[in-house]
Amino acid sequence: MSDRRGLRWVNGDREGRRRTDLRKVTVPGEEEEEEEEEEEEEEEEEEEEEEEEEEEEEEEEEEEEEEEEEEEEEEEEEEEKKKKKKKKKKKKKKKKKKKKKKKKKKKKKKKKKKEEKKKKKKKKKKKKRRRRRRRRRGGGGGGGGGGGGEEEEEEEEERRRRREEEEEEEEEGGGGGGGGGGGGEEEEEKKKKKKKNPVYWGGFLHCLSYQKIFQNGHARDYLCSQPRQNIFNSVTDLQITHTTC
Repeated sequence: MSDRRGLRWVNGDREGRRRTDLRKVTVPGEEEEEEEEEEEEEEEEEEEEEEEEEEEEEEEEEEEEEEEEEEEEEEEEEEEKKKKKKKKKKKKKKKKKKKKKKKKKKKKKKKKKKEEKKKKKKKKKKKKRRRRRRRRRGGGGGGGGGGGGEEEEEEEEERRRRREEEEEEEEEGGGGGGGGGGGGEEEEEKKKKKKKNPVYWGGFLHCLSYQKIFQNGHARDYLCSQPRQNIFNSVTDLQITHTTC
């Protein structure tokens, strides 16, 4: 018999007899069995603990592996991103360089075009100037050849007066004889010396009297001893006739 608490009545009935705890009561051979059972239980517990530990370790390793994989993936992504960025940058740089080159080429072309235009303009101007000069030269020659019908008397009087002055000057300077003979020496001197641009005083001027003006420093007109006289309308005409006569 046993009660609710798992105690058994030993040696007699329920009344007046003490109860004995079966857990404390030992039966021969039961102790060893219990010890073995306890050991087995302990072993099982230890095994379970070891298994749990192993499982935990495995879980930790898995987690670590996962973390490592994640890190690797992140690194790869970053590298790819960097690579992409680098590529983009390189492409951008290349594009910029190309654009710069194109701009430079365009600028160069524009400059060249401008220079050519300038050159052309200069050439045109030069041509125009030459044409104008030719016209003037032609006009000056014509005027010189014509002489002047109404002013012949005045010219002769002035010629005489100036011829006398020139003769006096030539005698003082040791030039020798009027006319063509005295003119020859002066022309030689004129060739030796570098010609200066003649100054226009608005009267008659000839190549022989050209040096006298600068030598004597008189701001007045000189007439040549030669019979032909040139009438000058402008400085340009005067310069042209001096080179031609």
